[in-house]
Amino acid sequence: MYVMSERIPHTLWALLLGYCCFGPLVAIAEDTLTPSFSLNDLGRSVEDHLSIDVVESVRVDWSGEEPKLRVIHIHNWHYVSKATFDADQAALRQDSPDSPTTDFDDFLRQVDVVQSEQTKLLSHLIHQGGLKQVFYEGLVQEEVALFNATLQSLKSTRPKMARAKQLLPELREMLREANDKSTGDASEAQDLKFLCHQLSSTLDTYRADLLQVGAAGKLVLNGEQLAIKPLDSQRWLERTNPVDESGRVRQVPRRQLEAREDAMVRELLDANVKCAVIVLGGGHDLTDNLRRVCRDDWEHISVATRSHRRFTKR
Repeated sequence: MYVMSERIPHTLWALLLGYCCFGPLVAIAEDTLTPSFSLNDLGRSVEDHLSIDVVESVRVDWSGEEPKLRVIHIHNWHYVSKATFDADQAALRQDSPDSPTTDFDDFLRQVDVVQSEQTKLLSHLIHQGGLKQVFYEGLVQEEVALFNATLQSLKSTRPKMARAKQLLPELREMLREANDKSTGDASEAQDLKFLCHQLSSTLDTYRADLLQVGAAGKLVLNGEQLAIKPLDSQRWLERTNPVDESGRVRQVPRRQLEAREDAMVRELLDANVKCAVIVLGGGHDLTDNLRRVCRDDWEHISVATRSHRRFTKR
C-alpha cells in the first residue's frame, strides 16, 4: 500500500513508518458470560431482549401458532460509492428540486453512526443471545471468498492505519510551518504536501473499505467469532441494480424487487437455520415474501436503531 517515493526525504519516511508499523488492535469490551437467552428458542419471545438503548423500534409479525423460522431484520443504512451517491442526489434534485440534499462526507458520517449502533446491537446478540452468523444484503455466494479476503487485508492493515491517522495532523502542522515564508523550506513544503495527500487518500480508502464490510465485518475484525453469510443472489442483485450502465438512477420494476426478496427468503430456508439475523435496507419488508414462500409458521422481527430512524425518517 505504501510506495517509497524519491520525492520524500528519508527522515520523513522514517517518521511515517515509525508511527505506522506498530499498534495493537482495539477490541470491543464485552461480557463473555453464558448467553441469557437463545435466539434459536422459537417458543420464547425475544422482543424485550432486542430493546436495548440504541434501538428505536421493534415490530413483530408472524403467521402460524409456532414459528419454524425466525427472521430478525436489522435496518441498514447502506454505504455506496461517491459515483452512486452523486447519481442518486442528481435524481433526487430532478424529481424534487426543493428537496434538501446531503453532502457525501455527511452521508459517510451517517453510515458510520448507524453501523456503530448496529455493532452494539450485534455484539449484544452474540454475547447474550448466542448469535453465530449474520446474513448480509449485497453479499452473494460468488463473492464470499473475496469478502473474507478483504477482512483479512483490513485486519493486517489496521494497526498501520491507526498510527497513520494519528500522524496526519502532525504532518499537516509541519506543512503549515514549512509554508511560513519567513522560516519555511519550499522543497520541504512540497514534499510534505505530497505526503499528506498520499496519506489522506489512503485513509479515505481504508475508511470506505470499513464501511463496506459493515458492522458485522467490524466485529470480526475485533475478534468476534461471527460468520457473515450471503443474503442475495447474483442474478437478482444484478437485475435490481438501481444504477444503469450510464450511471443514471433508474426505476426498478416492482415485480423484480419482489422476486429478489423471494430469493432472499429462499436463501434463508436453504441455510436451514431456526433464527436468521439479516442486515437489510429499511426500505425492504420481507413479511409478504415470507407469506408467499413459507406460507405459515414464521416470525419476522423488524429492528430500527435510533440513528437509522433519524436519518431515514421511517
